[in-house]
Amino acid sequence: MEIKATLQKPHTDIKRADFIVTQCHINGYILKETDTELQAWGKTQAEIFEQKKAYKYIENQNCLDEARVNHIFTVILQGYECTFDTKDKTQADLNSAMLSANAGYPWKWTTNNKIKIDLQVEDIIIITNSFQSLVNDDIDKWTYYETKIDEATTLEELEEIVINYDLKLKGDNNDIIEQDLSALDSGE
Repeated sequence: MEIKATLQKPHTDIKRADFIVTQCHINGYILKETDTELQAWGKTQAEIFEQKKAYKYIENQNCLDEARVNHIFTVILQGYECTFDTKDKTQADLNSAMLSANAGYPWKWTTNNKIKIDLQVEDIIIITNSFQSLVNDDIDKWTYYETKIDEATTLEELEEIVINYDLKLKGDNNDIIEQDLSALDSGE
């Protein structure tokens, strides 16, 4: 913290009120009063940068968490086109289904597109591989944004980072992003 503004004593009540309104209510500074002046304390540029960087890390993590559980995907199982989601309940149910199928008991499942199917081990492997592919893509995006945040050295660079998990990573180093047009095609 550093002193951003001061009002020397003696001062009028009107000047004091104006100072408090401007420095506290408008600028968001903290007031401290000494024997000789009223001081408005605010964060340094370095403190503001570090705080915004921390918020950007949190935003990236929140976007990952949201994206990870909001995918819909389709696989062909037993001749049917079956749709699944990546919500936490689906993940838990797939674990139970695998235990049951491994014990020789098919798991009765109704897919997101209302197909009733008895899942075998092979089906569950297909579903989890598709699921994992989507999650890996999200982890790659998370890593991409974490690196961009790490590399930012100014507030302007940090503010230029727009976290959007609807974009696709391209290139060997996942360093080029292009818009995912499939979301536009489906009307989302």
